[in-house]
Amino acid sequence: MKVLCRNKYFILITLAFAVIYVSLGLTSGSRIYYAKYVLGNEYLNSTMTLFNYIPTILTILLIPVFTKKFGKIKALIAGFTFYGAGLILEILMPTSLPFLYAGLVFQGIGHATLGWILAAGSYDGTAAVQSASAIFAIKSLFLYMPLIITVAVLVIWYLFLGIDKIYPTVQKDLKARREKKA
Repeated sequence: MKVLCRNKYFILITLAFAVIYVSLGLTSGSRIYYAKYVLGNEYLNSTMTLFNYIPTILTILLIPVFTKKFGKIKALIAGFTFYGAGLILEILMPTSLPFLYAGLVFQGIGHATLGWILAAGSYDGTAAVQSASAIFAIKSLFLYMPLIITVAVLVIWYLFLGIDKIYPTVQKDLKARREKKA
């Protein structure tokens, strides 16, 4: 464990994935609120989810092609750039279904936090109409915070840019260590 805690790449990747999972929790958890209170139709949640996950699944199938052609880190940076572009599209036109769907497609190419932010915005699940502060909290969860998180992750991935060049040497050194121990 000591070795891992001193490895800059292990620390960066752990931080990046912790941030990514918070972002995923925020967007997936807030999508129903966004559909109901911002778009005015909670049934749009299903369509929005499809527009998010279908491109994600299709893009996952292409990961080997992208990583072989561009390298792992550049492929990650490209993916998060698309994700960020999708968020920007949604922020520019937050009630336009075509823009939201396009944004969710680009997004495809922590639930506790969700509750805290909704509470901070004075969200009332029994209210027929939400207050302006609750709507802002919902928009923050679905639009603004994921964009901020995406920028943070892009910075982290940027710190990895040199790893593709040294990766073959690292693999060779690890193999030599294993052979020496055997």
